[in-house]
Formats: sequence, C-alpha cells, structure tokens
Amino acid sequence: MTSHGRRETPTAPPASLIPGRRDIPSWPLVLPPRPPSSLEKTLPPPAPFWPAAPAYTPLAHAERWDIRLARTLLADRSELRGLDADDASGTGYFLGADGWRVQAIWIQNHSLTLPRAGTAARRHWDAALDRIEVALQSAEFTALRRNRYGVSAAAVVPDEPQCTARLRRVGRLDAFRSEVAFDGYGARTASGAVVLASHGASPTSTLILTDASGTEVGRGYDSHRHAIESLAHHYGLPMPLTVMDEGRRT
Repeated sequence: MTSHGRRETPTAPPASLIPGRRDIPSWPLVLPPRPPSSLEKTLPPPAPFWPAAPAYTPLAHAERWDIRLARTLLADRSELRGLDADDASGTGYFLGADGWRVQAIWIQNHSLTLPRAGTAARRHWDAALDRIEVALQSAEFTALRRNRYGVSAAAVVPDEPQCTARLRRVGRLDAFRSEVAFDGYGARTASGAVVLASHGASPTSTLILTDASGTEVGRGYDSHRHAIESLAHHYGLPMPLTVMDEGRRT
C-alpha cells in the first residue's frame, strides 16, 4: 500500500484579494446552521481515500502478490530493513513463501542464530519481530503465527476477483492440451498451457503446466484450476482468480 502524502500548509491570499473596510458590512450576518436532512442522517461516513495502485507488469518467476504486499507494509509501517540477495548489511528481514502464507525471517549480523536471552542483541532481535508482527497485524493479513525466528501470516483475499483467466482447449482431441490467457495481459506477457500427460499404458496421468515461453513451471496438479492458479502466481498476478472455461476453439 502506498502511504498518504503530506497535506500542504495553506498560504494566505494576496493582499489585493482582501476586502477593504468599505466592503465589510457594518452588521454581522449570522445564519443558523442548517439541520441535516433525513438522507444525510442515514448516509455512512465517507470511506478513506486510497490512491489507485500503479499498473502491474507480470514477469516470469515474479514475486507473489501477497509477498509484494507484505514487503510494502513492512517498508511503510515497520521502518525495518528488508534484505535481498545483494544486501551486504547483514541485518534485516527476509520474505518468502510458507505454503500459501508469507513468512518474514529475521536475520541479524549475517546470522540466523538466536542471541542469548538477556543480552542487548536478543532485545534487539525480539523488538524487530514485534515490529514485524504489528505491521502485518492489519486488514491486509490475518492468522499470524510467530516463533523465535520469524512471523508468518496469510494475506486477506479480496471478495471481488482481481484477475480473470480463460481456458481454451486446442489441438487434437487426444493431445489434451488447453491454452491459458489472462484478461488485460498480452500472450507474450502472461499466458501458458496445461497438458494432460499419460505415462504409457498406466492409467495414472498428470497435468503439466508451461508458461508463455514454453518452459515447464509445474506438474502434478489435481485440477486445471489449481494449475492456472499456479501459473498466476508464477507471473505474480493478484488473487483471487476467476477461471472462464471457453471450451474448444472452433
């Protein structure tokens, strides 16, 4: 989430716009306050304004949407440093996936070793985890879990679908191949295919998922929907996802 900008201090109007004494009436004009109408009494308070998020450009092997959300929250609300692969400071949090949850692991002085209890290093360690927990304990994350080394939480999924995927069967009937496209994104930007592959004469089979470049990015899914959700995460697309099965291409 992006933070609100600071409101500028209003400046005084130019002196030329201030009326002179002859423009000011000699008696004060005081009107009684207008009573609120019945409609105004029932209106809910105005919702807080959130600026529109910038358009997202999906990339193969992108960071998952919920991990990006956690990174934004921690940067805005914790004032802690996030570590990446090229960071040389050695102290900060590292974000990763814990199944469908997000996990923040604290690293101190290039070490994952828990400092001894009662030391200044341990107090600094625990305070950092406190700040991570408070930052994630918002409307965006829920079901927090904490241990001595980090905090994990699940992102709250919006009620409305954030992305639409279209599944269309293509090729020969015995190829069991379906193409996947995402509304609003070009085929070269975010797309893929799901193929049902059989293992010889064995009745067992598996779904194989490839991305827009034809690279295999997963297999073994129990349904086409789960494969498509995995492809959406592969590109970092927001969730939840609506899947539209358009049948066979004519």
